[in-house]
Amino acid sequence: MLQIVGALILLIAGFAILRLLFRALISTASALAGLILLCLFGPALLAGYITERITRLFHIRWLAGVFLTIAGMIISFMWGLDGK
Repeated sequence: MLQIVGALILLIAGFAILRLLFRALISTASALAGLILLCLFGPALLAGYITERITRLFHIRWLAGVFLTIAGMIISFMWGLDGK
């Protein structure tokens, strides 16, 4: 009888440990996914932010802002290819 109670206690403790490990795995995987997304889209977002600030600073017309944004995306895309 004592062995059955001990086995049940160990079983419950094992499930609790597995639950904690699963949560740690999920948080680690989400952090890794966030870093990957930052590396992939970070340069493009930075180029877009800079071009938006430049167009607002110099009050450039909307169409010129579109061309500047496209140029910034091309530059950031080429920057990403340079890392190969």
